[in-house]
Amino acid sequence: MAGCEKPSTRPTVGPLESTSWLVLNLNWLRSTPKTFSLISFARVLCGFEMKIHAPADAIVSFRDEHFFLSNMFPCPLVVWGENFATSEHAYQCAKFRAGEFRDRVKGANTPKSAKWLARRLGGQHRLDGHAERRFDIMLEIIRAKFSSHEMAQRLLATGDRLLIEGNTWGDRRWGCVQAKDGSWRGKNWLGEILMQVRSELREAAQNRTYGSTHAAK
Repeated sequence: MAGCEKPSTRPTVGPLESTSWLVLNLNWLRSTPKTFSLISFARVLCGFEMKIHAPADAIVSFRDEHFFLSNMFPCPLVVWGENFATSEHAYQCAKFRAGEFRDRVKGANTPKSAKWLARRLGGQHRLDGHAERRFDIMLEIIRAKFSSHEMAQRLLATGDRLLIEGNTWGDRRWGCVQAKDGSWRGKNWLGEILMQVRSELREAAQNRTYGSTHAAK
């Protein structure tokens, strides 16, 4: 990728360490939603795990002031024509066919309870093909979550900072786990989706500004 280097503030991705690790240095392509979507799709399709050396300003924990980035954040949303208490409720409900079990998950008192119930019920009650569609399902949910002006502004306020759902419970699909060398390892799907939606919101805002400016002339 010679000639495509960005400033040193972007995260660096380490070398391939074993045949089980396929490491890509693709973060510099996050500039447009279209390009970023293609990259995310390739990562999901091929099951890429990344080794990321995050810059100092990266957001690597979705807690405290950045809790709003978490699916556990209390933020009602509407997706698929339904109301959900949190994005976690919506995602867990998407695993089930309409009926009693789905309703129980949807009505869970907390997002953690919804997740626990979904795992407990599982089995024959789950929709076929959910595993293959889960990235797209989450993308729909996160778009809905940040569709309000308030939530959109909070996401846009993260600027161009790298978003990593760093965790200590071993989730390398939706987030990353920190290695002994300080790097982050995992697929970071939730972080990728959040950055994609952020790019889409930024582009939409720029288009509105451009349209307003030209309409006034």
